[in-house]
Amino acid sequence: VTESEFDNLMDFNLKSMFLTCQSVGRTMLKNKRGRIVNMTSDLAVRGLWNSVVPCASEGAIHQLTSSLALEWGRDGI
Repeated sequence: VTESEFDNLMDFNLKSMFLTCQSVGRTMLKNKRGRIVNMTSDLAVRGLWNSVVPCASEGAIHQLTSSLALEWGRDGI
């Protein structure tokens, strides 16, 4: 895996999810309500041969979602 391939997949999977959550989160936080549902494959929680970057990006999405739930949950999201 090249650095460029790594960056492209992280941007496509993780960064896009982060930016979307950040964007809709502003409105949800202002309104003190909302739901965020991010979907990943089972690669988020288990490794797979020859899939280091997809597994890492899906796992990061899983942790992003868990962290947002803890951080924003007290605000009704």
